[in-house]
Amino acid sequence: MVSSRRCFLGIDTYAYCEFDFGRDPYRLLCCEVPRRIVFGRADRMEDLFPLIAEYCGRQRRLPEWVYSGVHLGIGGGMDAVKGKLKSALDGGVQVSGVWVEDWTGLKHFDYQTRLLWNWDYHREMYPDLPDYIRELHGQDIRFLGYNNCFLMKGTPMFEHCKEMGYLVKNKDGKPYPLTMFSFQAYMLDLTHPGCREWIGSVIRDNMIGIGLDGWMCDFAEYLPADCALHDGSDPRLCHNEYPVRWAQVNADAVKDAGRERPENAVVFFNRSGHLGTAAQSPLIWTGDQVMTFWKNSGLPASICGSVSLGFCGIGHVHSDIGGEFGMLWFKRTKELFMRWTEYAAFTPVMRGHEDKGNSGWTYDSDGETLAHFAKFSRIHGALGEYFRLCEDEYQTKGLPFMRHLSVHYENEKRTHTKRQSYLQYEYLLGRDILVAPVYRKGARSRKVFLPDDRWIHLWSGAEYTKGSFRIDAPLGEIPVFIRKTSPALEYLPRAISRPPRRESA
Repeated sequence: MVSSRRCFLGIDTYAYCEFDFGRDPYRLLCCEVPRRIVFGRADRMEDLFPLIAEYCGRQRRLPEWVYSGVHLGIGGGMDAVKGKLKSALDGGVQVSGVWVEDWTGLKHFDYQTRLLWNWDYHREMYPDLPDYIRELHGQDIRFLGYNNCFLMKGTPMFEHCKEMGYLVKNKDGKPYPLTMFSFQAYMLDLTHPGCREWIGSVIRDNMIGIGLDGWMCDFAEYLPADCALHDGSDPRLCHNEYPVRWAQVNADAVKDAGRERPENAVVFFNRSGHLGTAAQSPLIWTGDQVMTFWKNSGLPASICGSVSLGFCGIGHVHSDIGGEFGMLWFKRTKELFMRWTEYAAFTPVMRGHEDKGNSGWTYDSDGETLAHFAKFSRIHGALGEYFRLCEDEYQTKGLPFMRHLSVHYENEKRTHTKRQSYLQYEYLLGRDILVAPVYRKGARSRKVFLPDDRWIHLWSGAEYTKGSFRIDAPLGEIPVFIRKTSPALEYLPRAISRPPRRESA
């Protein structure tokens, strides 16, 4: 819990807690005696972050390839992946990596098709995948995959873990089934030493061993409160700890494989966490946003969530471009996808999400969208030098990449009030860049508050000082302002002009 009064409170427990500072007196509820209660205070807001990092932990330094362009979310089999990558490269997209979520295969059910939760590459959908990954590395393109803490019933790995007793059980001592829409899945019991050793070897051999450079490290927030665990732990206490254990299992596998150093680091990314996650997970994403402009679960929610995570020791955070969750009555629209692309370019990692057939618009749905996507991939790549400076600040001072305006402008009282709600949807990217994503459907301008400084508008070059302004924001011109003294002014505007295309091999 961080206050605008330049202090923070931390309760060191995985038990259920409530903080209520709207009451007088304040109310704190903790369902066990915590290991410790920590208070921290600083003279300036930005000086509070080293204390937060010391308490929460700090994510390890990201390798530079993460910043060098977009990570293309594609799938559908080997031929489809090759075709989609070619389409992107021929369209001028600056591709850093491909994220192939369905590398383990797909399973068809009555009403939907889901990923096959069995952590080995699918020989029919992706024949000779290790050779293809080596081919991509020759083009300086990384390959990212997917895993989670479940196994799908009926798969070889499920049968093995069932036999070995590696699955979370119910009170009757049988594997605990969890319904995932149209199928049943079973959680790994990470309190079992044999289970941890087994899944670690799977990650090392089946993922890192064939060349994967990273993966989405999904779920971990579903541990049932009425389950039975191998070591006898209370599941009500383990529920919040499980995401940390899941991240740690993956981090240990990366370390054991010798792939945690920045020059050749494997990068996995999580959506769930608790105290200790920052020290284990190198990258966070904001989970499965709905493919809408809804404030509580769509594009705006990702902005608020990313900035809030910066107060929890998380320096590296990003989102699925266009959102992930869609239904028959709402799909990605062209406008939503383009606005999310603009926003993602000004976050530490720019990553798409595969169109699963119901998701609607994607990067190459038409020529205008492809050109838009390519333009912002180049802008993200051009920010690489700036991101390295942000990384240095995070590692030395605990300052996140995406920062609340109050971190550097704490005397601007309006940054601490709810009266101007539009301020929730702007942030500082590092010290020098202010970003105000367009978060409303149909909007072609938005109100922006600029704190006391000298700011250059990225698209027009106009200079602004302190104040609230209505800024024009047609598609392709997300409101972005750069401090006049920033080195980013030397290279970022050049990325707006279109360079020669990078032809696919």
